[in-house]
Amino acid sequence: MEELKQITVGLAEETLTWQAAVGTTLLELLQANGVYPKAPCGGRGTCGKCQVQLTNGSFSGVTPDAHGRILSCRARVLTDATIVIPSGALAGVLPPVTVLDPSVGATDAGSYVMAVDLGTTTIAASLLQEASGARVATCALENPQAVWGADVISRILAAERGHLPAMQRAVLRTLAGMAHAFERLVGKGRIRRAAVAANTTMQHLAAGVNPASIGQAPYTPVFVDARELGACLEGLPHLSVTLLPSVSSFIGADILVGLLSVGYLQDDTNRLFVDLGTNAEVVLQVGGRLFATSAAAGPALEGANISCGMGGTLGAVSHVRPAGDKLLLSTIGEAPPAGICGSGLMDLMAVLLEAGVVDEGGAFDEADTLLRSHLRGDRFFFEEELSLSQRDVRAFQTAKAAIRGVVETLLHVAGSRAEEIGQVHVAGGLGYHVSPESLLRCGLFPPAFAGRITAVGNTSLAGAELCLRSDRQAELARLREACTVVDLNCDSYFAEAFVDAMAFEAGAGMP
Repeated sequence: MEELKQITVGLAEETLTWQAAVGTTLLELLQANGVYPKAPCGGRGTCGKCQVQLTNGSFSGVTPDAHGRILSCRARVLTDATIVIPSGALAGVLPPVTVLDPSVGATDAGSYVMAVDLGTTTIAASLLQEASGARVATCALENPQAVWGADVISRILAAERGHLPAMQRAVLRTLAGMAHAFERLVGKGRIRRAAVAANTTMQHLAAGVNPASIGQAPYTPVFVDARELGACLEGLPHLSVTLLPSVSSFIGADILVGLLSVGYLQDDTNRLFVDLGTNAEVVLQVGGRLFATSAAAGPALEGANISCGMGGTLGAVSHVRPAGDKLLLSTIGEAPPAGICGSGLMDLMAVLLEAGVVDEGGAFDEADTLLRSHLRGDRFFFEEELSLSQRDVRAFQTAKAAIRGVVETLLHVAGSRAEEIGQVHVAGGLGYHVSPESLLRCGLFPPAFAGRITAVGNTSLAGAELCLRSDRQAELARLREACTVVDLNCDSYFAEAFVDAMAFEAGAGMP
């Protein structure tokens, strides 16, 4: 008979107690009970972000640091113990709903529908009046599946290791929580339909379908057509959930409906669509044709595998600019700096390149610059307790090389040049906040794109909303049929473009 111990977990608003078998990792225990610490590395013990505070008892496999913190992925149940988890360390914690229409719920506005952007890193949802299509409320939070890793490959591997039911449950619980929060505004039973846009792996996980075939050659998904999940959300038997259609393993519904929302194929303008995120999905429209592909940029641009990185939440450094020997930081919510998100990282890298603190190869350079006092060993301190490591720079460098390599490859395949592209649409939460000047300075895009870059925000959510407002099946089918998916795995041009794009254009240094 296995030996059980009592583990008490203190959260921001409640205390929970569970029985756990000796030898179980603390992370596994938390996952099994619907508590999701952030673990971008997927529980491999390398990111250091699943820390919890040990207040009583002990675990094998770990030694508390000077502050009593341990890694939950390495800690194995040994004795009765008590831990405390700060709310900021958890994914899937539902924030307050943002109400856009103060009159919502005050009058009988009929039924409602819910659009969802199920991102690898963030889940965003909006509530619409079904009759008018007006958006009345929104909500967004970090995807609780982050406890199984920050990128789709980590999620696929976790599903293969038997975590698929738990991963599906985590997402469906989150969607149910969002819907319940919306219903508290408009009344129980009022939300009738939900449309979900996501990349193809996230679609499979939400449907409880093993995505293993997406992660290995020939990279064939189990399904790409729309899929009805029905009344799958707990406590919401009246709400029917639909997964919107995808194109291929790596061009998902989020990109397809994003193209719909921006109006691709509506005219003959040469244009480029780039979704900046963990996966760099890029679609090029040239001559009435669409060329699409995706590369694993990694989660650096969303802060997930950056040592002091974080999502775009309260306290994240979102913008950076130089001021003599100092840096001026802007944070989300004007809160004290707690970490750095993607747009802040992009700005910071642009500043370091321009100042000559980072050289062409991505290494720190102790150049004679006003900012050299911020450089201590292999770390650049942009705030008293927040720093960028050499490893962080490498992660950013790899992400930017993947995106630039994809752009150059699609231009090559389409027989086009950067100078011939009239519009560049940058999508996603990061795309909405990032500076076009920083994108160009860091080398994510060719210099010829200057003056042509437009942030188009969360096009996945906007596209899901369009599909709820009216029948868009014919338009989606046309976009799918026009789409040529470019396989980068066997593309020697991409391999060369990626290597070339690893280099930065270093600055002359600041006086």
